[in-house]
Amino acid sequence: LYLKDASEKTRVKLQGSTGNLYLRDASGKNRVALGGSSGIFYLIDKSGKTRVTLDGSKGKLDLADSSGKNRVALGSSGNFYLYDSSGKNRVRLDGSNGNLYVYDRSGKNRMLFNADNGYLHLKDASAKTRLELYGSGNIVGAHAAVNSGEARKGVNKHSHTVTVK
Repeated sequence: LYLKDASEKTRVKLQGSTGNLYLRDASGKNRVALGGSSGIFYLIDKSGKTRVTLDGSKGKLDLADSSGKNRVALGSSGNFYLYDSSGKNRVRLDGSNGNLYVYDRSGKNRMLFNADNGYLHLKDASAKTRLELYGSGNIVGAHAAVNSGEARKGVNKHSHTVTVK
């Protein structure tokens, strides 16, 4: 099935055998595509790059930048992802437990925020935990701990005073 505009350009195409549906702009380029058998919905920019993909069969949503690289994704398990321009995962929000992970350019996890237990872990370049902050008021450094209400000098071998209240 084809629907044409006043200038006889095909603007809508429905393939009966596959159920695929295409919506085209005035220049004839596909702008919206729906895979009838796959359940995948695409939004396509004027340059022909897919910018939004919604996969109904997998329950997945992807958003791409102008170069066509995925930058934001929502996975079927409820995980939310942010990618950098090279395609590396930089942020992940775990939908099953609410944990937030932040990754450096090399892909190492540098930060973890645990929503259920209320703690934050900061890691160095070798992925070793260097600082932990707990909802209970405790701060744990790589070599020393400061508990709620205490003040200590020499946390991590520096002459700083940390007070947690």
